[in-house]
Amino acid sequence: KKLAQVELKDKIEGENIEIMSFRLAEETYGIEAKYIKEVYPIREITTLPSVPTFVYGLVNIRRRIYSIIDLRPLFDLPLLDRGDESRIIILKNEKMSFGLFCDQVIALQSISANTLQPQVSGLNGLRNALLKGVTKDRLIVLDGNKLLDEESLVVNQV
Repeated sequence: KKLAQVELKDKIEGENIEIMSFRLAEETYGIEAKYIKEVYPIREITTLPSVPTFVYGLVNIRRRIYSIIDLRPLFDLPLLDRGDESRIIILKNEKMSFGLFCDQVIALQSISANTLQPQVSGLNGLRNALLKGVTKDRLIVLDGNKLLDEESLVVNQV
């Protein structure tokens, strides 16, 4: 009886995923909380010359240097001025870590994985490749592991 209760609990918990939602320009995105190390207010960012437009810069957080990626140019979204609510979301998996620029962090929420639509018309290119799914509320959930492993975000310039 105990084993059945544990299996049922695991099944119920497995259906929900914790998502942090955030805004990029006028669109709302989310990423699984298990890939988020921390959310950091933007203070001083060092910009770099001669890098692709998606490289927002570098930031030093507690003596650790993170590159900051801005997905807006890659997703063909307008580049709004950095505001008071702009944040850096530090993402991490076993191989990689970097900061993700966002215009605003919205909320941490639990969603049912069963309700995610795996494909959506109108999303193409990198946005579609990084897609985990879209909720009925039009929250575009990115796959954190794919984002952290995406080779096109690595800049190898000398």
